[in-house]
Amino acid sequence: MDRKDSKPTGTLSTEQLRQHLRGTLREQRSGLSVQQQQLAEAGLLMQLQSCWCSLQATRQDTSVAKNLKVAGYLANGGEISLASCLEWLREQGHTTYLPVIKHQYLMFAKLDSDTQFTNGKYNINVPVFDDDTLLPATQLDVVLLPLVAFDLHGARLGMGGGYYDRTFSFLLDTQRESSRKAIRKTSRDGEQRGGSQASGMTKPLMLGIAHEFQLQEKVPVEHWDVPLAGAITDQANYTMS
Repeated sequence: MDRKDSKPTGTLSTEQLRQHLRGTLREQRSGLSVQQQQLAEAGLLMQLQSCWCSLQATRQDTSVAKNLKVAGYLANGGEISLASCLEWLREQGHTTYLPVIKHQYLMFAKLDSDTQFTNGKYNINVPVFDDDTLLPATQLDVVLLPLVAFDLHGARLGMGGGYYDRTFSFLLDTQRESSRKAIRKTSRDGEQRGGSQASGMTKPLMLGIAHEFQLQEKVPVEHWDVPLAGAITDQANYTMS
């Protein structure tokens, strides 16, 4: 599906721009037919497999290995389905998880063929779980997270609830510490050794999942937004600059 013009006219605040972008792309996403969604899911699986194999082959990212803890999601509101991808990841020996809301943060419940579901917040199915079996975000290796929009600088626009940004804010702390170290290194050596927006990130690897039309030239960001290390769509996979 072609991208619609998601740019508003006039001068708007960052929050107004974000709301406009959300409305436009959510409407486009919800308008996809069942056949379009099925084709998108098949394309996403191919792109995920390509991305996974490339990362393992080049060893550019040491977190891509065997027996990883990988978080996904259940598609809602026109989001591209991860069902085939999560099944494939389990076949490769990885353990898959789904997010559940606990006190305004996300914890992660194991997902396998025996998982039972119940209706959760926002009328989205969630796994039935015991609290003592939930995995904290810091123990994940890879997160495949939904989004409304993204750009090639690592910016992600979500649904607006802030759950992912609150839960993974420790990645921003890691990034800020890396930036401070780079500044201290610069002051000592007179040479800047900084990196890209996502370069300070460690585990988990944050990979956005989206339809290709959700890629935007520039997504307006706020200081609390946790950047993506990469993104995978039904047509391509991207490493952020």
